[in-house]
Amino acid sequence: MTDSATRDCAVRIEATLDEVFATAGRIRDGVRTLWRDAVGTVSAHDLEPLQQAIFAELDSHPHYTGAGFLAEPTTLADVDRYLEWWQSDGSGGHSRLVLDLEPTSPDGYDYVEMEWYVGAKAGRPSVRGPYLDYAGADRFILTFATPVVVDDVFVGASGVDVLMAAFDPMLFEHVRRGAAELALVDRDDRVIVSNSPDVAPSERLRIRTAEPLPVGGVGVGWRLFALR
Repeated sequence: MTDSATRDCAVRIEATLDEVFATAGRIRDGVRTLWRDAVGTVSAHDLEPLQQAIFAELDSHPHYTGAGFLAEPTTLADVDRYLEWWQSDGSGGHSRLVLDLEPTSPDGYDYVEMEWYVGAKAGRPSVRGPYLDYAGADRFILTFATPVVVDDVFVGASGVDVLMAAFDPMLFEHVRRGAAELALVDRDDRVIVSNSPDVAPSERLRIRTAEPLPVGGVGVGWRLFALR
């Protein structure tokens, strides 16, 4: 049976995840408003006012390294694929993430194939990582994404990149307060954070003594294991 301290830990972790998804949700709501306010078809130009909302989110959350919106192919009138994604330099500055979005290009960034985008298109908030983001920040990050649906049509995903170096202490504080040795793992059984000296982040979890507690829902797929 799972003790109450472990259950409380799972609840606290979910609350931390929910805060990031709330940011993605505010960006989503901004996209919806601009989309509905557009005259006729929607173009990339119509989404430019979204930048200020993205800047505000980045400035309010120092552990965010990037945030924005990615359009579903063919939904915009003037471009096939579109990325309104901005990064923070950590000192109040912002830079647009510029990538080759041509999927047939050797260096193309095919975001529609990314796990977090696929999850969002399936209608659920999703997380990928931690992983090394070569295409963007070149640091270990988590990518959070949520679907953007306008008038029952999926038009893309809004999301947030969270710097793992800053997010990890938040997660560790939750597991540190557990009465048992705990390990939080992703859907691939890789450890995200643990308070056990025998379990290291990024390794596959092999020590299990009880059924895990699910954390974050289907799109997240994290589980919290009590090891002893």
